Formats: sequence, structure tokens, C-alpha cells
Amino acid sequence: MLPSKTNPPPALSDPVNRVDTYYALTRPFTPREWLSIKPVAGARFTYYDRATGGRDGYTRALGEIGFDADLQASSTYNYKNERWGIDGIRHLVKPYVSYRAIGNADQGAAYIPPIDRTAFSTYLQPLGLGDRRDIDTLGTTNTLRLGIDNTIQTRDPVYGSRNLAELNVATDWRLDGAGADPRFSAIQTELALTPVNWLRFDVYTNVTPADLTLREINTGLTFQDAGVWSVRVGTDFLKSDPVAGVAGIQEYTLDLSYAINEAYKAIMQLRYDTRLGSFSRQSFGIRQNIRNLWLIDYILTFRNGDTRAGSIGLSVSVELANF
Repeated sequence: MLPSKTNPPPALSDPVNRVDTYYALTRPFTPREWLSIKPVAGARFTYYDRATGGRDGYTRALGEIGFDADLQASSTYNYKNERWGIDGIRHLVKPYVSYRAIGNADQGAAYIPPIDRTAFSTYLQPLGLGDRRDIDTLGTTNTLRLGIDNTIQTRDPVYGSRNLAELNVATDWRLDGAGADPRFSAIQTELALTPVNWLRFDVYTNVTPADLTLREINTGLTFQDAGVWSVRVGTDFLKSDPVAGVAGIQEYTLDLSYAINEAYKAIMQLRYDTRLGSFSRQSFGIRQNIRNLWLIDYILTFRNGDTRAGSIGLSVSVELANF
């Protein structure tokens, strides 16, 4: 009896072609000038020409529903301080809520080659189905994101206004409570203080709400001359988690940038690992600004202690400039 003919799963060296597309319908509503609501309904279709599990190809269709809503309020205070250049204070506050439901996102997992997988990150990942990068290892989503952004500004004779302080807090509430993830994600807080144009202090914290454990704290102090040069000295700390297979981080960082002319800027980043007692990464490069529309980085990187990448790397990245 002849053995049945099956399609073997693609090896790591075999190319897998994937076609991925996302469509969404959304319409913002502003019932009040201080309230904005944006319902979302979307669908994502992904086709793999070499599937696993004995299939030649596989097509997956997923749908999502949800909304984004935010409330904006402000208050002003007649406070002046000539030493720090403060001419009045305005407090802007924006509470926001986002919700996404993606059902049966793990369907067909046995046939999908994991090209883009979930990467470890302590930051809150995109909620929307169209923004997800880990599309080959998606899980069912039923999540409410809660956050509040605060900004304190003052008048500026050149720019009209400038930020003195920013405080943003956010967390995810997984409504179904299924899976190994806790019902509430870590509480993430970002604080930035800019008392003068040439000085900025920032800190990011990641705290587990169940036991108030500080998982991560990153700090930075930046000196700058806007449009010419900047120097940032920082610290990065991440608590190790043997259960999740996460190694701890204790590093000092130094970021330098200098504008050579209107089109080119020299950039450098150094990361010193206190556990290794040496530099874990040294990056040197050039950033090219094309008509204030595109930013292209040409970076040469030397690594130490990174088992996933080589000791030397050359990268070119293209980014759409903010405008």
C-alpha cells in the first residue's frame, strides 16, 4: 500500500509568500466640542502560499469591532516666573478609552507558518487589528485600554507655547480574563519635565498592579540646542523574570546628535551594560532629511553579548517625518 501523499511543513529555509490586507470602516463623532467618539469595524485577510499541517496554502479572515473615545478639557492659571520664563500656565487633560474585540484570532494556527511572531516588549502594544505586527501568532482579543494624558504649557514668544510638563498613564483591561496573561496589564507611566528649552528630564515606569512591583524604570536627562545638537544621558532598568524567560537589564546610555547642515545629522548611541562590564551596543550613523518628508538613517552598529544578532551590523531605515 502506497503511503498517502502529504505536503511537508515548510522548512525554515523554504520561502513562504504571504499576502496581507486590512480594510476598516470608521467615522468620528463629536457630540460635544470636548468629546470625540470613533467606532471601528475592520477585517484582515491573510493568504499563505506554503502552509503547515499538510496544506499547500491557507487563507485566514479575521474581523474586529471597537471604538476610540477621548475627552478633552483645559484650565488656565495666571502664574508668572521670570527666572524660568513662565508666562501663565495652561493645563490640558485628555482621558481616553479604546476597545477592541477580535474573535477566534487563533483560528488556523496549525496551518500558519510563524513569520511575524510576538516580540517581547514592556510597552502597550497596538490594539487595532490593522496595526498588529504579530499577525501570524495572534490571539483572541477582548481588551479595554484606559489612559489619561496631562500636559502643562506656558506662553512662548517664539513658538506661541511650550510644554513644561507631561504626565501620561495607561493600562489594558482584558475583559475575558482568559489565557496566561493577567486581567490587568502593567500600569505604564511617562513623565517629562522641560523647565527651559535647553533642558529635559524624562522617566518611564512599568508597575505590576497586583503587587505594585516595579518591573521597569528608564530615565533620561537631555541637554539641547534646538535644531543644532543634543546630548541625552540615561539609565535603563528591567527586572528579570525567569518564568517568562526575560533577562534583566541594567544599562547606562548616551545619545548624541549634531546637525551638520539642513539635510544631514550625525548621530551616536552608546549602551554600557553594568552586568557585562562593557559596552553592549555602539552605534554610529548619519540621518538624512529629504525635504522634511522622509528621514533615512544609515547606522553602523557594534554589539557585545547579543546572541540573536552578529557582532557587527549595518542598517538603513526609512521613516516618514512628522508634519
